[in-house]
Amino acid sequence: MSMLRKSVMAMGLLGVALSLSACGSPVASTGKKSNTLNVVFLPSDSAKEEDAARKALTQEIHKATGKKVNVETTTDYNVAIQAIATGKAQIGLMGPDGYVQAHKQSKTVVPMVTYSGKSGTLKDAYYHSYIMVPKAQAAKYKVNGKYSLKNIKGKRMSFVSNTSTSGFAIPAGAIKKAFNLKSTDDLSSGGKFFSKVLYGQSHQGSAVNLLKGDADVAAFDDMDLTQYGKFQN
Repeated sequence: MSMLRKSVMAMGLLGVALSLSACGSPVASTGKKSNTLNVVFLPSDSAKEEDAARKALTQEIHKATGKKVNVETTTDYNVAIQAIATGKAQIGLMGPDGYVQAHKQSKTVVPMVTYSGKSGTLKDAYYHSYIMVPKAQAAKYKVNGKYSLKNIKGKRMSFVSNTSTSGFAIPAGAIKKAFNLKSTDDLSSGGKFFSKVLYGQSHQGSAVNLLKGDADVAAFDDMDLTQYGKFQN
């Protein structure tokens, strides 16, 4: 996979969110606390290629709690958010926007741990959100010899999910700023900015929409896609 990187935005990582009430609530039928923790993953972290990472995390949770850990993978951001917000899952691997949405629904959802960068600190704990076009079409997005967002208006756009931080909130915010839009609502399905808006439901899915030709432009992050292909400035 070789594509043009049109816009890069850095952001902080959240990590693991914890539903406090769910962890402390008894099981209704027995009156006893559950000996199992349900851990929910967002769609991009539910991919087969992330199996080793999921296993490593759940093993650490088991070591720390002594409880059996049940993994819940998802194909929809909202399913993962609802799982942690309602207490169906007690732990969730969330991005910033996913956490905000879950916390709005239940104040018992709080951050537990976050990622660090290579330095072992928060100083370099960031990743990037990309707005991509196919390499073969890259020249069409140049203005005065430089790549620009100017020519994406009216195109077919693929986001990850409207609750994804790097797959919607960050790139949509950059587009809103570039075009001086009043709201990112114009960029969603039913909006007037793009001719068509698709949602891949994962970062991999958004990239596939671009590669298949279903979208002219796509947003996704680097963490979930660098293992699959090559990116170019």
